[in-house]
Amino acid sequence: MVYLIFNIPLLLIRTNTIPIFKIYTENRDFQSWLDWNTYGITFVWGIGLLIHWILVFKFRFDFLREWEKKKIKDIITKEENESDQRWN
Repeated sequence: MVYLIFNIPLLLIRTNTIPIFKIYTENRDFQSWLDWNTYGITFVWGIGLLIHWILVFKFRFDFLREWEKKKIKDIITKEENESDQRWN
């Protein structure tokens, strides 16, 4: 969410969709540097977040599968014990 909050306005300002700051310069090196920082860092940060998300949820999904199997087994065992007690 923070990624979107910061980068959407940044990109809108940089593409002059929202003309808050008008940066016009004759210096092509500065313009190139500014473009790299605006687009490059947004892209690199997005790739980093994507990799982080994949790693976090890959392990979490494995954890949840094991937890789900264990929980189902516990519920079945509990129901079997309750049904045995009812009939005894």
